[in-house]
Amino acid sequence: AKKTNRGIEVSKSEMFRVNNSNDWTNLWNDFKEKGNISEISSEKTKSGPKDEMLGSAICQKTTILPNETCQFVFSLAWDIPYARFGSGEK
Repeated sequence: AKKTNRGIEVSKSEMFRVNNSNDWTNLWNDFKEKGNISEISSEKTKSGPKDEMLGSAICQKTTILPNETCQFVFSLAWDIPYARFGSGEK
């Protein structure tokens, strides 16, 4: 995790295997126990089968005092060059 100049801690996992229970269980347990996530480093993740479902995650964390507020701003973009729906339609 990396701290920003405003005391916000940012953690991420750039790629994890959605269909691998070890990957997503480890990601969820980190978040549940520590409030952040750890990068999942798996060679299989980076070179898995083409039809394997992959995911990414990002987390921001800070400490606030009673009656204080804090906003987190996220921007999300993705590219789905080959999308297949239930009917096999592209």
